[in-house]
Amino acid sequence: MSDRDVRYRNLIEAPVHCRCEAVQMRSGFGPWLMRLALVALLLAMALTIPVRAQDAGVFEGQVVNGTEGGEEIGAGIVVNLYLFSGTAEEEVLSTETDGAGRFRFEGLDTSAELQYWAEATYLDVSYGSEDLLQFAEGQTTLDVAITVYETTQDDSGVQLDLVHIFAESFGEVLRVSETHLFGSTADRTYVGQEGAGGQSETVLVPVPSDSVGFALGEGIAEDRFVSGSDGLVDTDPVRPGTLMSEVRFSYHLMAGSDPIILERPFAYPVASLAVLVAQPGLVLSSPQLQSMGTQMIQDRQYEVFSGQGLGPGMPLELEFTSMAETAVGLDASGMPAGQTSSSGSAVGSQSVLLWLGVVLAAAAVAGVFVYTATTGRPSASRKARPGLSANPKTRRLLHQLADLEDALKAGEVDEASYERQRAEITKELKSL
Repeated sequence: MSDRDVRYRNLIEAPVHCRCEAVQMRSGFGPWLMRLALVALLLAMALTIPVRAQDAGVFEGQVVNGTEGGEEIGAGIVVNLYLFSGTAEEEVLSTETDGAGRFRFEGLDTSAELQYWAEATYLDVSYGSEDLLQFAEGQTTLDVAITVYETTQDDSGVQLDLVHIFAESFGEVLRVSETHLFGSTADRTYVGQEGAGGQSETVLVPVPSDSVGFALGEGIAEDRFVSGSDGLVDTDPVRPGTLMSEVRFSYHLMAGSDPIILERPFAYPVASLAVLVAQPGLVLSSPQLQSMGTQMIQDRQYEVFSGQGLGPGMPLELEFTSMAETAVGLDASGMPAGQTSSSGSAVGSQSVLLWLGVVLAAAAVAGVFVYTATTGRPSASRKARPGLSANPKTRRLLHQLADLEDALKAGEVDEASYERQRAEITKELKSL
């Protein structure tokens, strides 16, 4: 046979030879592949079972109109469902109401560490469900109601539920931090009127004309406000209920004389007022306030003054006397060292004072300070708005703090347990 014939035969027989080797390989690996496939199937089944259980949750509810004689809520209202893991927002789902105003979210994770909060938008104003909710063990359905309201340009129902003022002496400088908490006794959301810039203007927050170093509180957006002749004008709506809108800011007064006289006008009736004066070194005198004694707050002593019933035509009169200079350096602008004179967020110890205003708001709800307006706690709120009730987790913690104060007064917890639990709650508040 010639070399050419040998090469030709090899070309013909090669595929047969390869096919035989392939068959032998498959026959050798067959049982192993079957066992591998079985293990993979069992693993997939094991992983699928808990996922199906976790994804069996249903969050449903109804949007209702809280305004007497208001429109019936029907189809087309957008409802967002926010999923939280700890303090982090994990996911946002969206749907619309049906003809009866009901909504439904399915296939939700029922894990105990997850929390849900719903928000509906009606007439361009957002309203939230009462609290953060989570599935209990074995529970697969959560049902909530979201109350929305008609709007109004009439502010006759608006009031200041709480005003907290912190004062601290830095020798020639008096630093003042204020927290204003608005609410409304009406059953309509106050949306104000359109201003020159095209934004809806709502409540006025007067600012002393001789103040310097004005700064909005941390988390309060600057573009939320417009400047007015007497101070800041808010653009956020005021919803029905108590503690529904929050404004925090600080400023400095230069001590041109001693004592320092401060008159604080308010554009709306003030239901409850607390002034906290840092000790030692600063004395406050006011015919409209009553001293409630001293209180330690985060290792700092404050004298607490309380008042109530101030009307729009009754400015608060405060007279501060510095008893001793505090060893704090001043920068070239005359501000305490490390402070800013811009309109941005407060820094340094200023932020601590502003945060204390939020914590004391919960104490006021619990009855620590005089509070005669209403005992209702915050209900629906706008999630996107900065403030006390903006973050549902913040609102839940404040409720816990208020409940803890109630439990202490009722003798249901001892002092040690109270201090421990209060420290845990306030620590979590600071982390938000």
